[in-house]
Amino acid sequence: MLYSKVPNQMKTMKRYLILLIAGVFTCGCASVNVKHVEANDTSDGVHFCEPQPYLLVGKVVKNDKDGNALPPEFSSQIIYLPNPKQRYAVTISPGWGTVDGSVKLINGWMLDTVGSKMDSKIPETITAISGLVKEAAAAADQRPEGLYRIDIDPKTQAVSLHKEPGWK
Repeated sequence: MLYSKVPNQMKTMKRYLILLIAGVFTCGCASVNVKHVEANDTSDGVHFCEPQPYLLVGKVVKNDKDGNALPPEFSSQIIYLPNPKQRYAVTISPGWGTVDGSVKLINGWMLDTVGSKMDSKIPETITAISGLVKEAAAAADQRPEGLYRIDIDPKTQAVSLHKEPGWK
């Protein structure tokens, strides 16, 4: 009598095991998803904008010890501002396993990390070309101070500068 129940219990255990395995495969793995969204999107997740590099050139006016104006000097600084045309949302999908779902933003809009650090050589490239603006403006006898959007061609890595209107 005892042996007649064992095969039924084994069948039941096999069914539960098959259901458990099927459940594991159908629920998927835990993941972090990053997707492009429109500017007016209000979906769940952490929203951020891709940074757009800008070169800020300022004029520094100095006087000598007698109060006479010296030739102007220029300072330059690379700054990053949000590009609303490149907006993204990070969502964390639960599932089988674990995921480092940490999302760190800088200044409330620029993605810094999603579980791991990102690194590129673009800031070094931009810094290297920042001196060219002052020289080019001086050669063209133009006012170099202002805000310049820095565009980097993704295919050729060519760098171009575009002066933003309305900035002095």
